[in-house]
Amino acid sequence: SRATSHDMDLEALAQDNVPWSVRVNLPDRHMQMTIRQESSQGAEAVLQGPGTPTQPLPCALRRILELAAPLSAFSVEPGGGLQVSVALFRGTELIESYPPQGSFRLTIPTEDFEAHAWSV
Repeated sequence: SRATSHDMDLEALAQDNVPWSVRVNLPDRHMQMTIRQESSQGAEAVLQGPGTPTQPLPCALRRILELAAPLSAFSVEPGGGLQVSVALFRGTELIESYPPQGSFRLTIPTEDFEAHAWSV
């Protein structure tokens, strides 16, 4: 059965003997970032999409998964957005997805984002 909480416990999954993966889908770009268990100590990530060669991405994993991808790969301008969904798999079994259906919009910050975000 699929969990409904939004706390994906990656650290606990890393201790299992069953391989896991996280898929970050970008449906409006027809692209996907896949993060797979490399060992109990880490993970590897790749970006895949039509007309784009598969490329490795830097990632870090402990209790939180951190993933970096170049904005140039998505053909999006600052102030624009990406539709995103995240799914966690144990083997081939879907464990959790966020949002449960559809996707959410991630807005790409403009160059002056920090000035506006930290104004007092």
